[in-house]
Formats: sequence, C-alpha cells, structure tokens
Amino acid sequence: MPEPEPTKPEDVGVAEEVPELMQIEGARTLGNDARERLRADGFDDQQIDAWAETFIAEVSSGTVDQFVAWIARQERGG
Repeated sequence: MPEPEPTKPEDVGVAEEVPELMQIEGARTLGNDARERLRADGFDDQQIDAWAETFIAEVSSGTVDQFVAWIARQERGG
C-alpha cells in the first residue's frame, strides 16, 4: 500500500468535511490512533485532524490501516 503524502484534504481536491456532532469523538480517536504513523510520514496535527474528520464524515468508521489507505487513494484522485 502506498503511503500518503503530508497534505490537507483540500490540497488534493477533497472537500474537507466536518462530521456530525455524534461522530466528532470518533474522528478525534481515529486521528489520535493514527497520529504517530502519519507524523512519521510528515503530517502535522492540523492535517491529521482534517483528514480524520473528513474520513469519519464520509465513511463513518474504520481502522487506522483503512484510514491511511483511504488518504492515499484520495490523494491519487479517489
């Protein structure tokens, strides 16, 4: 699986989304769980949080591996 590049969703044409209030905790948890891995790839906290919120708003839930793979797919154009 290719590793994602450290960008924000909007930088690759993905509209940033904010999850519904009930999903915000899930986005925070997923972002925190993936933070070390994504920081190793050069992501900063703001980028990680934006991707996690957009992922949860679009997909609803998933694992860190699914999240990272999703970012990589989005960066390649979906």
